[in-house]
Amino acid sequence: MKLRISFSTLLIGLFVIIVLLAIFILRSGKPANERNPEISSVAARSPRENIREIQIRAKQFSFSPNQIKLKLNEQVKFLITSEDVTHGFSLPDFGIDQAIEPGKETMVDFHASRKGTFSFVCSVTCGTGHSGMRGTIIIE
Repeated sequence: MKLRISFSTLLIGLFVIIVLLAIFILRSGKPANERNPEISSVAARSPRENIREIQIRAKQFSFSPNQIKLKLNEQVKFLITSEDVTHGFSLPDFGIDQAIEPGKETMVDFHASRKGTFSFVCSVTCGTGHSGMRGTIIIE
């Protein structure tokens, strides 16, 4: 039994294979965060890169620690927990404002992209001492 393939069928098959191969080569040449824009640059980092984790505890009416020193361009993950009521973690100079639910750890990724002293505050009214609930990040 002989299998007959027409010349046009052969050309179409070759064309499809070439197109698929080209797509594969082009996609595999880009970094992971460019292939899938929903993956953040932090999530696409290799495990070899250091991301410093800093635990922050929020309770009426303080953050602990309330002063954090970072190096310029340091990549940080804040792990924030509330011991009592819902609080907020707001770092307005960097566009961060995150609710902190009691008993849950909230992760906030942060890149220390510029030098200076920056205030963070509780952004959820948590009681009479709410206005004094603040801290400082110093980037050197």
